[in-house]
Amino acid sequence: MARQEHTGICHICGEYKKLTYEHIPPEAAFNSQRRKMSTVEELMGNEKDNRAPWDIEGLKYKQFQQGTGFFTLCGECNSFTGAKYGGAYSDFIKAIGTEIVKIPKENRKQELSFHVERIKLLAFFKQVVSMFCSLNTEQFGTSFKDFLLDENNTNFDTNKYKVCMYLHAGRIDRLVPFQAQLNINTGNMEFYSEISTFPVGFIFYDLSHNRTTSFYGSDITSFSQCDYSSLYNLDIQIPFLECNTPFGLDFRKF
Repeated sequence: MARQEHTGICHICGEYKKLTYEHIPPEAAFNSQRRKMSTVEELMGNEKDNRAPWDIEGLKYKQFQQGTGFFTLCGECNSFTGAKYGGAYSDFIKAIGTEIVKIPKENRKQELSFHVERIKLLAFFKQVVSMFCSLNTEQFGTSFKDFLLDENNTNFDTNKYKVCMYLHAGRIDRLVPFQAQLNINTGNMEFYSEISTFPVGFIFYDLSHNRTTSFYGSDITSFSQCDYSSLYNLDIQIPFLECNTPFGLDFRKF
């Protein structure tokens, strides 16, 4: 049976083309297996009494046959970002994942310190940005066209955007497009997008819509200003945050 052809606006270059499947995160970073995700709407609308936030049994779900992702990038952009950034991202994530699996799930709390050598930090960061471009609208994605399609470009607006990383604990994966949300603890509105699968999660904050001064995770925005061809040794502390519901920025423990 012939595969369905997908066409549309590429989320990076903005051209109308045949679209290819973009894994979020990259396939080599623990994202090659079949996955399923239930929506927030399904969880909230289900009438089953006393359903735990992570209990998705019986709910409708989206099936990802080849790992989570979407048909959002043209072949040229998919190949370029994969070749330029995918390797650095996968190497870093696999190094983190290897350490996490040594820790029993019940002990994945607080934060961990990592020392990673010879990593291309700008390439890693650009892969993260490209993932958010695929998850969100074409208008959002194409605003990073120059930044992503020139590996040496460091014109990322650090006054407007902040990107944070955390270690994924809990039972639920998340792919949350940009949304506004009231932080009930601070009373501030937060405008963000979130991607979280084992072993890490990322939060992309739009500071032009945010009034909060408190952010989840470890700030990696400075990676955007690194030199592409340079290899860095990195010491970083990253907190564990529990994802037990599909709701963005919900890190409650159950």
